[in-house]
Amino acid sequence: MWDFTIPEDMDSDYIYPTLEITPHFDTYLPSDFRIINASDNFKQMKFYTSECEGIKIDCKRCIITGLGSDPPVLNFKNFGWEDVDAIYWLKL
Repeated sequence: MWDFTIPEDMDSDYIYPTLEITPHFDTYLPSDFRIINASDNFKQMKFYTSECEGIKIDCKRCIITGLGSDPPVLNFKNFGWEDVDAIYWLKL
């Protein structure tokens, strides 16, 4: 089971969520991850992770950071993304 936090962002025609994904029971995130947006024609945000204790995905600013007291901004290539134009950022 995962924890999802989705605050609203009403600055545009869409809501671009911020997700905090943290594993339970001191485990790591799975290596392959997929978030399917049923409200946007089932488009998918797909990525893979290395051993990471948790991530924050800011879909409005197109930034992924690690969680913690001094979270690093994570490189897109670490998630298997080579073509930044092909990344689907969640919107509601």
